[in-house]
Amino acid sequence: MVPNGVDLDFYRPGVTPPAPDLGPHSLVFTGKMDFRPNVDAVLWFVDEVLPLITSRLPDARFYVVGQSPHSRLAPLATTRPS
Repeated sequence: MVPNGVDLDFYRPGVTPPAPDLGPHSLVFTGKMDFRPNVDAVLWFVDEVLPLITSRLPDARFYVVGQSPHSRLAPLATTRPS
């Protein structure tokens, strides 16, 4: 039998810090960011959907979080919340 591989002491509620407050109108995309479907999804969302959201919610923010961002995403890194 293989024992459970999760450290139950470390992952019990209250041990890990709370998530940062990103604001009430925040959207987060997580994934491996050199995986082409993820890159395509983020770029499509930024071009097609995010403008519709920000037209109604100007303070909306979109965060892309993931390992190994592809160079196609580099232009998004310069866009920072004000």
